[in-house]
Amino acid sequence: MIFDVSRLRYHRIIIMTDADVDGAHIRTLLLTFFYRQMTALVERGHIYIAQPPLYKVRRGKQEIYLKDEQELDDYLLTAALDGAELTNADQPVPVPVETLAHVARSLLRARRLIDRWGQRYDHGFLWALLMGPTLDPLLFSDLEGLTRWTQAIHTALTARFPHAC
Repeated sequence: MIFDVSRLRYHRIIIMTDADVDGAHIRTLLLTFFYRQMTALVERGHIYIAQPPLYKVRRGKQEIYLKDEQELDDYLLTAALDGAELTNADQPVPVPVETLAHVARSLLRARRLIDRWGQRYDHGFLWALLMGPTLDPLLFSDLEGLTRWTQAIHTALTARFPHAC
């Protein structure tokens, strides 16, 4: 029996799988099947992929579905900073919420990177590199500047790992 796209009864085929590795594998297998066996469905745009939410957050009576960890982090950060105010004893003017959000997002991004690279390298080593002095690409052409940067990183790593040096 040969597939005839003109006899299609339903014009949308929606693939929705779990939001985990197994679901991604099943989705790939289904897409491969449709592409190889029923190419016309793919070419004419009859195949749709639904993306299920990964998280459900309940706050009071309100429920929100979030699709990934980044959306969850953004939601939690926004909720945490709602009405927040940071003041310094030296400066009576509070730090703007936007500045707090920017710093918090930078730390979340750093945490994600360290979690990803932490499978290869020690977390403490990665945090020491992150919190150490910034490596400017121009330092590669400046031997003295590169030496100062290397010494600063060495000092930070020695403080973090005294047994290694």
